[in-house]
Amino acid sequence: MTTKYNKLTGKTKEEVLELISENKINNINSDLWVLYIEKRYFWQKKFLHLFFEEGKVVLYRIVFKNFWNKGITHD
Repeated sequence: MTTKYNKLTGKTKEEVLELISENKINNINSDLWVLYIEKRYFWQKKFLHLFFEEGKVVLYRIVFKNFWNKGITHD
């Protein structure tokens, strides 16, 4: 499921911006980007969390948020 996001590891913020829409990012200057990916069901949304260190992606997580709980993390 997450193999399509493997290509983001090691990319700079500028390189990631070329691949995705800027309006999907919560705060461009932050070292944690939260991107809304899709609404899977009416009760569940899918997010991509990107973690940056020294301007490069070092970690990413897929998170499913349900309206009845905080979220479920998938690698």
